[in-house]
Amino acid sequence: IETLHVYPEIQAALKVIKTCKKGRLKSFKNRFDAIAYARTGCKQSSCSQSVTTATVQDSSNFKAPSTQELIAFKRLIEDGDLEAVKNIVWENPRYLISSGDTPAILQMGSRYNALHIAAKKGKPEMCEFILNTVGDPKFMQWHYGEDKCKTYLNPAEIMQDLYLNTPDKGLNETPLHFAVKFGFKDVVRILVSYSQCIKILPNKYNQLPIELRVCMHAER
Repeated sequence: IETLHVYPEIQAALKVIKTCKKGRLKSFKNRFDAIAYARTGCKQSSCSQSVTTATVQDSSNFKAPSTQELIAFKRLIEDGDLEAVKNIVWENPRYLISSGDTPAILQMGSRYNALHIAAKKGKPEMCEFILNTVGDPKFMQWHYGEDKCKTYLNPAEIMQDLYLNTPDKGLNETPLHFAVKFGFKDVVRILVSYSQCIKILPNKYNQLPIELRVCMHAER
């Protein structure tokens, strides 16, 4: 599994670089450029041990939703109210994208993003909408502005990757873990249809999504 040494704070990067003699620091204006460099720039320079630090700035012109607004948004996702969710995110992209250029967190304790919630509730159409929206270049341009979207890699592709493969805080599980564990086959089909979906990420107990399916079947 690819490990990207991208850190939002210089202190965190310095701690890592102390353990890497050949490591070096490089700052970027946003997370997208940092990830792009970590994936391509280091390989081009044969620097397999490079540590990259990103200085993340709030580059969106939209106001971050309040905690109460995010809770209400989460309920709409759980209820499968696709039209309401669509209207909200196209009015304010910050419901899906945080100030740190990562998926917005809708449930703080477990750090669930919108896809975690949709997958856990078995909402295939909602899952597809979320992934298609964050993967839409027009949506990213609406959020950042066209000039800020001109980076090494397509920001929409990076955001799709983050939504599909970011684990929750409790069990270190991705939306695919959730869909398999709760037996939502339609959700599973949608998630794995995206090329960025990593099917072999282990959870806290070192279980892959497919192994959760086997365990569930055995328990029955």
